[in-house]
Amino acid sequence: MAELRHLHTAWDVDRTIVLDEEHVVAVRFSRHETCADEDDPVAFEHHMLTAQMDGALAEIATRVRNFCRIYAVDTNKVPEFNEMFELNDPREPFALLFFFKNKHIKLDVSTGNNNKVNFVVEPDDLIDMIEVVYRAGDKGRGLATGVKKFSHMAIAR
Repeated sequence: MAELRHLHTAWDVDRTIVLDEEHVVAVRFSRHETCADEDDPVAFEHHMLTAQMDGALAEIATRVRNFCRIYAVDTNKVPEFNEMFELNDPREPFALLFFFKNKHIKLDVSTGNNNKVNFVVEPDDLIDMIEVVYRAGDKGRGLATGVKKFSHMAIAR
């Protein structure tokens, strides 16, 4: 299983999204890459969920390498995108966003939030998501419709 490639600056994130015109760029943003306070049960749970999602992303990285590149960003170190992509919600352990040809591709999986995936997904479901994002992006669409619905995963608002 490969490790996720980390982007360490806003410039790295921007260049990666802008310059790759052949692949989906999947970026997992999180402020919980490390667990600073193991006594805080919410922070610890978010760290564990982020680690679980990172494991699923790393597991599929080689299987989707022909049409997707997967990256991780620590929003504590790279906060520039927090407002733009609404990454500050304390209830969200992480946010997975998809880009294709420098365009944010939204994904409708029936959670009510098409901007990002903010819940752990099984590897096979991730591959399905990336495939529909690729097909939508390749056709110039800004919204992809997921094969599987995850309405039960929506974070209570």
